[in-house]
Amino acid sequence: MLPRLDKDDPTSDGIWRMATLGWTLLCQILGGLALGWGLDWLLGTDRVFLIIGVLAGILVGMTGFIRTSLAENRRMERIRKNRKK
Repeated sequence: MLPRLDKDDPTSDGIWRMATLGWTLLCQILGGLALGWGLDWLLGTDRVFLIIGVLAGILVGMTGFIRTSLAENRRMERIRKNRKK
């Protein structure tokens, strides 16, 4: 059964936050790809900056993904503890 998506419910708020993580990761990787491609085009290099840009996008994206996931997990744990009291 799917959870109820109510804007006042902190659980559904967390679901929406987690759902945006995938799109954020994708956009950061594509941003690195575009920046690397642009630098390769401007400087006339052969995919050097493209590879560096993609790797940088993955690194930045995964770092943000992990940090946001951990923060959301801590937030949900606090909510669960408060509900038990």
